[in-house]
Amino acid sequence: MANISSRAATSHDRIWNLTHGYVYSSADAGVTWHRTLLDDATAWVTEESCTYGSDGQAYFADGESDTSTGQPRHEWGHLQLFRSTDHGMSWTRGGTRREGWVDWTYLAALPADANHSASLVVFGNQATDRLGHWWKQQPITLEAANGAGSISGCRRAALQEPLRCLFRWIGRVA
Repeated sequence: MANISSRAATSHDRIWNLTHGYVYSSADAGVTWHRTLLDDATAWVTEESCTYGSDGQAYFADGESDTSTGQPRHEWGHLQLFRSTDHGMSWTRGGTRREGWVDWTYLAALPADANHSASLVVFGNQATDRLGHWWKQQPITLEAANGAGSISGCRRAALQEPLRCLFRWIGRVA
């Protein structure tokens, strides 16, 4: 399944991510596309999502499953975060979640304001709380700061969590 994300300022730049850790970017409103990221760290890379932040920041998340036994073992895999500073045209690895996997990721980029640093919120259906062990709480949220390089621990997402992020974002840009 593909996700399409665009920054609010213009519809000329788009990011499109497909399964297996691919990101395709377009700088001409989708007329031409170029692969700008390939995460092939394992034989099973999935759980992708992407979003735009402010000032050309873009973020991509995926899950790299452990395939050392020949079968994907998500509970032994890791969430990977990638960051772009040029609207998705080039990427660097932001951070790896040491505690492991996050299932069904969804990203929300929150811009900085006078009281908060810019951050990235990762929503997930479920996650491991340590390698090899599924956390019993779900759904979950994590927060990443410092260019997606530092990732918080899991916390159970209240049903209103996406709305809290939306209102926090609206408050920052209003």
